[in-house]
Amino acid sequence: AVICALWYPAHISLKQSKMALAVDVLIAAGAIACLLYIPYAEDALYERGVKFVTSDWVFAIMAIFIVIELIRRTMGWFIPVLIVICLSYVVLWGKWATGIFHFPGLSMETLLYRSFYSSEGMFGSISRISWTFVFMFILFGALLVRSGVGDYIINVARAAAGKIIGGPGFIAVLGSGLMG
Repeated sequence: AVICALWYPAHISLKQSKMALAVDVLIAAGAIACLLYIPYAEDALYERGVKFVTSDWVFAIMAIFIVIELIRRTMGWFIPVLIVICLSYVVLWGKWATGIFHFPGLSMETLLYRSFYSSEGMFGSISRISWTFVFMFILFGALLVRSGVGDYIINVARAAAGKIIGGPGFIAVLGSGLMG
């Protein structure tokens, strides 16, 4: 989150602005504070029976806003808008929807707990999978590209399937299969 906040500007036109840099540093500091707050407050949160105090609310909301902003910077507007619609559906208007869209809803406290503090949220199993398995596959792919083995594998697939009908599709499937 820190690298993302400092690497991607809030807007292209603000890339050289000192105010934008200050906002980026503030977002990075907020991300670090949120990360450090979890182990600090976890025992107290469970002792209270998962009842939030003011600092729990502040850090959970701040983390959600930081994540949405960093996703906006890296992926564009579509996913953050989708996140806001989904969160508002869960908390606000799902209970008024009819038919298959009816959802009894969650309290804001439950939503923040599940999103920030529990193993279902942003530091849960999806993050663990991302920083273990996905990272290894990306590293392996970069190794194949840098060493030239990736080009060799594609050339082998091209030689095997390049002249037949549907060759580009076969090349893609064969090359993908050979790369693992």
